[in-house]
Amino acid sequence: MIKHYLKMVWNRKRINGLILLEIFFSFIVLFVVLAATTLFTINFHKPLGFAIDRAWVIDPDTKLPFRSHMDEKVEGMKQIMLALRALPEIESFGGIQLTPYDNSTSIHQFEYNGRRIQMYVNSATDGLKDALSVSLTAGRWFSPEDDASTTRAMIINEQLAKDLFGSENPLGKELPRNIGRVIGVVKDFRKAGEFSQLVNYALFRIRTNDTAEYAIPYSILIKVKPGVTAAFEEKLMATLEGVEKGWTFDVRILQHDREKYIKENLIPLLVGGIIAAFLLFMVALGLVGVLWQNVTQRTKEMGLRRALGGSAKSVAGQIHGEQFIISTIGMAAACILILQVPLLGLISFMGPEVYVIALILAVTLMYGITHLCSLIPGWLAMDIEPAEALHYE
Repeated sequence: MIKHYLKMVWNRKRINGLILLEIFFSFIVLFVVLAATTLFTINFHKPLGFAIDRAWVIDPDTKLPFRSHMDEKVEGMKQIMLALRALPEIESFGGIQLTPYDNSTSIHQFEYNGRRIQMYVNSATDGLKDALSVSLTAGRWFSPEDDASTTRAMIINEQLAKDLFGSENPLGKELPRNIGRVIGVVKDFRKAGEFSQLVNYALFRIRTNDTAEYAIPYSILIKVKPGVTAAFEEKLMATLEGVEKGWTFDVRILQHDREKYIKENLIPLLVGGIIAAFLLFMVALGLVGVLWQNVTQRTKEMGLRRALGGSAKSVAGQIHGEQFIISTIGMAAACILILQVPLLGLISFMGPEVYVIALILAVTLMYGITHLCSLIPGWLAMDIEPAEALHYE
């Protein structure tokens, strides 16, 4: 039967070829959209490693040169911290170099046990743990007792701990070239947001009493007490500007950064979905037209088949079978191209589970759409009577 369907498709290869190309390209676009949706969905349900409820961001601008006046900057930051501690609306606060949901990244690469290790890095003060409700799975958070150490204290996520030390206990381990000493482990810290991939991540301690460049956090995260509204921003700005009159401050609610981040990531996905839907619509129109033409141009053939004892369902089944062959050939060619990407290692962040889920969804959806397209031509074929073979012109 399949051989017969292939022969029917081949006999109309010019018209069917155009539909095959449409199915080929539509399937690739559909797979990309579904793969991105699957990846985003999987990542969205993984733990961030921190909480942003009631979290606000303060970005100070000292108006001083980047690599100078460190004494003045350190003293100014101390005064700001004292002022924040005195505000009754603030529950906790801490400094951080790169805030969650911003587009900044810092990557450090080094050799460890003959392997090239890459990790994303950030720096934070002792108070950030409470400001972002960071939970540790092992060890402790930064504290003043780390002041005495000549090696910077660092907290790493579980993925980096496994990558570096395998099943060994990472606590107390020092990385080469005085990079840092591990004092704690977190489940994760996905600064880039819910849609981001799990990566090797490390947080280094900012020594606020040090005049080195990294002693000044770029931002301050505060956690306000329950019930504090946006009206507190005016009081906060007045306090900050009163402490350091030459500095300027930008204050915003971290939840707003998250909303902006989600929109920026979903808009490309929505555009891709619209393009995929348009291509699928064009495939549906083309496939309905081809199958409809098959029925109208082959009325004599189908009427003769009915006259020889073929049932109406078997005639409709031929239409569905040809549709199935056309769809399968187009999708098979697309799948061959798609599977080259992971085999060649061109995309490393997309795991095999994403490919499997996206392929299953794409194949199911494409087969469903093309089958629907064959229903109307199939019903037309069922209405052909045996007598049509005798008087069809």
